[in-house]
Amino acid sequence: MNVFSFLKKILKIQHSTLLFVYSVIRFLLLVTLTTLGTMSNAESATYNASGQWADFSNISDIGLNPNLGDTYTYSNIFTGVDALLTVISINNSITGTKIDESDPTAHNAWEDVKDINVKLGADGVGSPFLSFRVDFLEAGTSTPITIANLSIVNKDVENREFVEYSGLTGYTLSTPTNATVSVNNGAYKFTGSGSSSNLSQQNYWIETSYSSVNSVTVNVGKTNIPNLGGFARYALSFRAENWTNPNSTTVALPVRTITYDANGATTGVVPVATSGSGTLTVASNSGALAKNTLTFRSWNTASDGSGVTLTPGSNYTPSSDITVYAQYADTTPPTMAITAA
Repeated sequence: MNVFSFLKKILKIQHSTLLFVYSVIRFLLLVTLTTLGTMSNAESATYNASGQWADFSNISDIGLNPNLGDTYTYSNIFTGVDALLTVISINNSITGTKIDESDPTAHNAWEDVKDINVKLGADGVGSPFLSFRVDFLEAGTSTPITIANLSIVNKDVENREFVEYSGLTGYTLSTPTNATVSVNNGAYKFTGSGSSSNLSQQNYWIETSYSSVNSVTVNVGKTNIPNLGGFARYALSFRAENWTNPNSTTVALPVRTITYDANGATTGVVPVATSGSGTLTVASNSGALAKNTLTFRSWNTASDGSGVTLTPGSNYTPSSDITVYAQYADTTPPTMAITAA
């Protein structure tokens, strides 16, 4: 063997070795992440929203003519907190519906660009509504964060318009008020009557409060009559308001359920659903779910993993019943194959 052939052989071995080392490092990182995904992380981060105004500002309209399952991310609504908005239901709306209008001066029902300014179109046939969930996340991640002492204010709820919230621990109305309150499966529905002339009329205001929450579920709509179309507008301001004659009511949290989906698993069984009031503990992979050669990693609110990541054993406070989907990762160890000339 001449020197050239020897060097060529050495270089090929080194190249193969480097590839193998890279594969091992990648494998170890993946195993570490997967292990972390199956460990308990009961103490999640908490942000105290008392006295704060969440900033949902947007420079362009969000969610024009939305569809079921559409998602939108707002960055840094509080310092270090993102918000993921997911459309979970829509009914009898027409072209022109918007989840969040970027220009609050476009209508006198809206007040500030920091708010979620909804424009809901009615088809004139039935009662239109739009439902969405707002999940709070550690900024730049899919990890849920707990928000303490959160408030949401709606002004100008009038003329058969309604707002409905799940996960609240209290609400405030004025004395007197034009709103009527009804409860269905733990969701509080506030329906307006009459017509307000400006946003300062507190008898058309509604404020909901949340002592500790990872998400809020919102339903806005209008109790319609046949052949009455047009648009209804809602401003969701994530802050507390100053009231003149407030009447506050404390409510108990209802039982909520986290249901687990195997998401295409080829072996194993899903854990039993988790139910309870307030903070729940996310189930582990107790039924040894796996998908072909892929290993269970975590749960997610979206089947494709684009939603909120829930770590087994962690705490989560759902605002409504929710289904989470198993997520899998390839943890097959690398093998070393050296080819020498």
